[in-house]
Amino acid sequence: MRPLGFVLFSAFLTASGCGRPPEAQPYTPSTKAATRSGDIVQFEPASPQLARIRVAGVESAEVPVEELVSPGKVELDPGRVSRVVLPVAGR
Repeated sequence: MRPLGFVLFSAFLTASGCGRPPEAQPYTPSTKAATRSGDIVQFEPASPQLARIRVAGVESAEVPVEELVSPGKVELDPGRVSRVVLPVAGR
């Protein structure tokens, strides 16, 4: 690259970085947040968070109680282990 081209390119990059950043708009939530008083949490009736909450009664279900036994070995990752040496007299 020619020296003049390099200087012009550097000046262009420097000038493109100069400018005002866009002004930050204050955050205004579209819906009111949930209110909490003690152990009770209340949402507005039109809150979109209510669509994500499910309420169901307690049910009994069969759960498998057998355990899966498979051969394997647990090893430490040598890249994430460090030795700690305590100062001992005579060392």
